Amino acid sequence: MKRKTLRRKRQARKTRKQGGVRLGKGAYGRVYAPGMLCKGTPAQVTKVLNIGRDMTHEAAMNTIRKLKVISAKLNEIDPNQDFFLYPEFCDEEPTLSNENKGDGLTIYDIAVSYNMRRADKTLREAHKAEFDEADKMMDTIYESEDMEILRKKHRPEAEALADKFVVIFGKVKTLLDKLHSIDILHGDMSSQNVMVMKDGSYRLIDFDFSRINSTPLEPFQKREEMKNLVDMSLTGWNKIYPDLYTRMVNSPAI
Repeated sequence: MKRKTLRRKRQARKTRKQGGVRLGKGAYGRVYAPGMLCKGTPAQVTKVLNIGRDMTHEAAMNTIRKLKVISAKLNEIDPNQDFFLYPEFCDEEPTLSNENKGDGLTIYDIAVSYNMRRADKTLREAHKAEFDEADKMMDTIYESEDMEILRKKHRPEAEALADKFVVIFGKVKTLLDKLHSIDILHGDMSSQNVMVMKDGSYRLIDFDFSRINSTPLEPFQKREEMKNLVDMSLTGWNKIYPDLYTRMVNSPAI
């Protein structure tokens, strides 16, 4: 019993060092809330980034420098974070990750803080009813032997949903337009990387795959980012209702 108690205490200390409760873990990071101290200030949310796979320390530093440059440019046009939730780096240099498993891949950690709260939701969470209805409808049609009959039957629902999604994605386009105005491509547009704050306003997050274009962005590059968001969010629409899909991605609002 004593040994188990000591183990729990060690695990608790480790958790507090990273932040509070681990909200999630992905391929490229772990998210904690409330966050750890970041440069002397308590963070709302801490994300511990996994930088690199089999990288040298210098390569990991180059990746971090790129993220810092992007964060600095976002700070210039949005100092109050009204459009973007960009990270503040808590550490100057990465450290070897405890995620390393001795499999020949070297992973580095660096902690960043985000100005958001646990009450804030992803786009999919905030519009759960619409996304769930769309997913259920697609599943019903795909799994049916009478696909064409169900496709026609659900057409009115699909049209109404498409109109709702044009409004939802239109709010995201406002954020992307501002990002594209400084020739930055987000690089990872999905419903998980759009936050809906407690007051109903939208923010873009997660700029790990963003890049600064050396030349002004072409219209097709900007359109592609919105198309990626629609594709990632509404699986199957381009095949079941290609006309509604085209109407959405080509909508002036999007």
